[in-house]
Amino acid sequence: MHISKIKISNYKSFRQSDLLEFKPGINIIIGPNNSGKTALLEALELRFDHHPHRDIRNSAASNSIENELSTVDIEFSFEKEDILKIVNEHNIGTINVDYESVLSNFNQWIEQPGVKELFVENYSKNSNDNQKFTIDGCPKEIKSYTLPGDFYSSSRKNPMNPFFVNNNNEIEVK
Repeated sequence: MHISKIKISNYKSFRQSDLLEFKPGINIIIGPNNSGKTALLEALELRFDHHPHRDIRNSAASNSIENELSTVDIEFSFEKEDILKIVNEHNIGTINVDYESVLSNFNQWIEQPGVKELFVENYSKNSNDNQKFTIDGCPKEIKSYTLPGDFYSSSRKNPMNPFFVNNNNEIEVK
């Protein structure tokens, strides 16, 4: 798994960054002092607090923009091995009654060639409002204890059917 893309909004030296892309392996970030290198690293950690863009903080005419939260859009890329590890280490499954169909769709999705992507839009440590989690091509019925959303309310009505990885590296339902 690696972070493949990030876009930073209203955070320290970033009013609205371009889409920054990263490749697997080592990525080197260079720039002059006070250009945003540390702010970028803080945003990548996803533990940043709200610190509006520095020019906005100094301008009396931009109160409405200053009240916008500091947010990032971030995309993670996963290989099949990453997904199998996540299934093994976290409570991933479905609350759908037709869990065999969901499991079949999930396995087909994993077997498709190429990288799988998780896109998090409007992330802010200070707010869960308007955050959107999108997993590229993954069946919508897949739920996780670790992702926000409607899982908690719906899990009370229907028990979750958790997934696990068997000895043949195939995903099954417990």
